[in-house]
Amino acid sequence: MTGLLQGDPHRLGDYRLIGRLGEGGMGQVFLGRSPSGLLVAVKLVHPGLAADPAFRARFAREIAAARAVSGAFTAPVIDADPAADPPWLVTQFLPGLSLQEAVDTCGPLPPAAVAALGAGLAEALRSVHAAGIVHRDLKPSNIMLCPDGPRVIDFGIAHSAAAETITTTGAVTGSPGYMSPEQARGTESGPASDVFSLGGILTFAATGAPPYGLADPPTQLYRIVHERPRLGAVTDPRLRRIIEACLDPNPAARPAPDRLLHEFAGAPPQGTGWLPAPIADEIGQRTRMLPRRRFFTRLPVLLTIPVLLAALLYLALTLTDGSGNGCDTTCQDLALDPGGYYATWSAQVQGAAHECALGSDCSADAAQAAAQLGKEIPLRSDRGRYAKTITDLNALTARIKAGGTTPVALESALLAIDDDLFAASAPTGPPNLEGSDETATPQ
Repeated sequence: MTGLLQGDPHRLGDYRLIGRLGEGGMGQVFLGRSPSGLLVAVKLVHPGLAADPAFRARFAREIAAARAVSGAFTAPVIDADPAADPPWLVTQFLPGLSLQEAVDTCGPLPPAAVAALGAGLAEALRSVHAAGIVHRDLKPSNIMLCPDGPRVIDFGIAHSAAAETITTTGAVTGSPGYMSPEQARGTESGPASDVFSLGGILTFAATGAPPYGLADPPTQLYRIVHERPRLGAVTDPRLRRIIEACLDPNPAARPAPDRLLHEFAGAPPQGTGWLPAPIADEIGQRTRMLPRRRFFTRLPVLLTIPVLLAALLYLALTLTDGSGNGCDTTCQDLALDPGGYYATWSAQVQGAAHECALGSDCSADAAQAAAQLGKEIPLRSDRGRYAKTITDLNALTARIKAGGTTPVALESALLAIDDDLFAASAPTGPPNLEGSDETATPQ
């Protein structure tokens, strides 16, 4: 990451930009903070693309579809404004390094790590395909290795940008070396095309090279259509069998993501323990180097920790003595829709989990519980399947604090959630949803 350059925007929508992450075919990518302090990736579309009405229309459709994607191994779209000049979108920021960087720097992964990676990517594809999206540009640089596991990035959006080049260059969508034969021929490609690309990614992870070798794009495209993949360097027989199935030239013969999850059962990519130590260490190093949100930046300079603690104690006593219901205007607005609470808590908890991961005094159990809670809370916006009472959410928050000593940064991030939990328990808060038989705290 680098600092902002002269002429860079300092704010897009409600998001404050604090640095540059890079630049790609679609536009510039900035590191930003959401209103609650969550680190986000803000992508600003190139003016040339933004000037094309057809691109804007496609961009809006892709964003709408990408918002429907949810899953533990994807990077969700948080916000977007396709009508802005130029358009922008916000995704969850993922600390760590790409699979491309990891293998180029540290060499191929051992078979067990490749299997764990396959499990995570198969689950990600299941989530993407369930939302009606085909990635069409899966490659090692679009796979992030993060503190809480691998993530697929740029689903849907990457295709939207690539589609603009084929009308002028005659090229096909995707990345040579990892695209499917149907993509290489320029014919219709569906979910099975992503499975083929997954096979190529696993080959790269296991050997350090794509399945059709290193060559110029035309040669790679020819090999994809006319030759068999080169898997001699994949030494594990079971892994090679799975990869061969993914790389079958017939789309109908390739395994579906559900089948791949069964094949990779028992190899969950949780945390970074499944990765070789040098890669896990690099992920930790990059995470620690991220800018921290300073808890005291908005407080008067002379406000010391004892004074702050005394104020918090007084606030707690005030809220529990029965005077007032603790529900401000924002709270009352959210009370109209319980899903509003869940969306607010989700951003706050994900920010808390990130701060916890950055802090050296935060236990591994606390960090893991915070990350899990951040994934669980968004599910509660689907009342039909995941409706929970406020008591359940309170218990989930308690799981973070049960992990041991909680650093000040995490405590501050959770304070707003505690306020909302109290307000939600008042009569003006969101009602407990009727008809739910799920009253136990999820495990």
